[in-house]
Amino acid sequence: GSSGAIAVQFAPDTGGALAATLELLHNDPASPTRIDLTGTGTVDSVPVQITPASIDFGHVKFGDIGTSSLQLINGNSSPITISSISSSDPQFSCTVSSAVLAAGETRLVALSFNATSLGTKTATLSIQQSGASQPLTLTLRADATVVLNISRLDFGSIQPGKAAFLPLRIDNPSGAPVTITNILSDNPQFVPDGTTCVIPAGDSQTIHVTFTPTDTKPQSAHLSITHNPTLIVNISANSFNRDF
Repeated sequence: GSSGAIAVQFAPDTGGALAATLELLHNDPASPTRIDLTGTGTVDSVPVQITPASIDFGHVKFGDIGTSSLQLINGNSSPITISSISSSDPQFSCTVSSAVLAAGETRLVALSFNATSLGTKTATLSIQQSGASQPLTLTLRADATVVLNISRLDFGSIQPGKAAFLPLRIDNPSGAPVTITNILSDNPQFVPDGTTCVIPAGDSQTIHVTFTPTDTKPQSAHLSITHNPTLIVNISANSFNRDF
């Protein structure tokens, strides 16, 4: 008429549902007595690691697609499921929307930015790991720009005291007008013929940069064209041995 207690310890070394049978041997004819045991094993898991912590696509011309990538790193001894990868701005996209990373796996994931509107763009990429209460996030950034017909102006050799000019065309292939808020040279010997302009949708604007050398030294400059963001055109010239 007495009873006793037997302690059964469950110490899983893997995750997931586990089952076993406990056998009790005794002198009763019904021996052994079998008891089904079940449990769910969990393993300590660290969040998936993301590198880099932020991504800047840099300048991307309107209508072009910029590309970059990130790494997903599973530092655990068991698989990790990424249930979703999503961007807060559809101009930024990821080639995969979910993934299962094997133990110790590092996976390269491609990202892209489709410049469908002008200006500086930012977004948040959210990476949701199954079982995590909050997604991991990283910041995405890109500058969608107007299109310049050239990236460099080279005046060649100009005689001091003479003046020469070169044209630079700014194209606006977008569906909305764009305001160029500032056109500025950092060398006073190179002067643009305008400092601001409004370019209608689908149109272009040509500006002329005049170079008037005051001595025989080689000259260089940066021409800044600002419409949020700022584009830089490199300018160079030599001022000798040529009568323009």
